Amino acid sequence: MKTALETNKTTHASQYAHEDEHFWRKHLVAFPRSGLTKAAYCRENAINYNRFFYRINNIASLRSIMTPTI
Repeated sequence: MKTALETNKTTHASQYAHEDEHFWRKHLVAFPRSGLTKAAYCRENAINYNRFFYRINNIASLRSIMTPTI
């Protein structure tokens, strides 16, 4: 029998299973072109705002690390 925590993890994992790398790349490119705020973009595209915000910040951090300094 699964504990409540195990059930919650399974539900959480299956809820976001469709959010692979392609999914996020598509939205991270489309968002700035949309002209919408982050909140409005997330509402229109049924994306969890906190997850979207995390991905945007994560990508920004990666870009700053990978940008060469002279």
